[in-house]
Amino acid sequence: MHKKQEDPKSYEEERWNRRIGLSERLRQNSLGLVVEEALWQIPSKSEVMQFALEAERQSASAWMQRTTRVEEWGKGWLVVDGTHVLLAWKPGMMSQEHFSYKGFYSMNVALVILSHSLCIVESVVGQPGSVQDSKVWTSGSNILKKPQLYLDEGEFNWVDGGYGHSAFMVGPFSHIAAEKSCNLCFFNHSLSQVQVQVEHAIAYLKSRFQCLNRYRGNMYCIKEHMMEARTIHACIVAHTFASQYDGPDMVAELLCPSFSKEVVHDVVETLSTNLTQSGDMQSQWQANQVQYKEESMVPQEDGRGLQCNVGTGLVVQAMLPIVNTFASLAPVHCHT
Repeated sequence: MHKKQEDPKSYEEERWNRRIGLSERLRQNSLGLVVEEALWQIPSKSEVMQFALEAERQSASAWMQRTTRVEEWGKGWLVVDGTHVLLAWKPGMMSQEHFSYKGFYSMNVALVILSHSLCIVESVVGQPGSVQDSKVWTSGSNILKKPQLYLDEGEFNWVDGGYGHSAFMVGPFSHIAAEKSCNLCFFNHSLSQVQVQVEHAIAYLKSRFQCLNRYRGNMYCIKEHMMEARTIHACIVAHTFASQYDGPDMVAELLCPSFSKEVVHDVVETLSTNLTQSGDMQSQWQANQVQYKEESMVPQEDGRGLQCNVGTGLVVQAMLPIVNTFASLAPVHCHT
């Protein structure tokens, strides 16, 4: 008696459906969903994510001049670079596009920071890992689209070597050119002292939100791709909000897992901090905590059928801006 052979195609489809169903049930019952709902309560526009104020621009420019000892370099008070958010598993959709040149599956995120404070002032989220850093940034950066609104005459952004050069972007010279000129070599060395601040800012962000070191969500459809982009975006917004209250000890604690004690000490020492403003933020933080405890006694409904306790304080609900720049995907642009 011959055993009935199963159709390989039907078996794979059934296995695939079971896997998707299981992952969806796990997601609905996981702590990650609760965190996701909480993060979405944080605003992404005027309340948290703002572009640099005039005082911050001056502080960043002064820090640049002190660090490089070149007055003209103070006009470049913004630093740009990209970072990859690793995917724990191979995506079920567009896996080839998400495979980066570094040899893993990821999403590429562009960040613009203030060098003196490690504060993120712009981010572009949603592009797959195979997209080059410069293309990620140009796909959704308002600074590049309307530079005259954010940069004064003569001001520019410091970028990495892969971004190229323009009236608004200045990066290092190639290694071949630097080897032939002591001046160009010195230029690249001085610029590296500025670019390393982006690495500190990225470590600062990822140490606070460990999910950005290895994202464990599934990606079988466009909806789940959007979910990951929104989660990354929410983490950036939440980090920007929380960093307003971080003192030197907290900054050092978050940087210690990624850098040596000597490097962390130097970073904390060189960060420009307004002590008066920091004290006001601590007082506001304590007031927010008291208000949160009072309001958390009464459960509220967030409009999507889920019960959650959310203190208002400085936290309000806002829709996330979406810019469609990659086929049917929609990278999330977060401009401050």
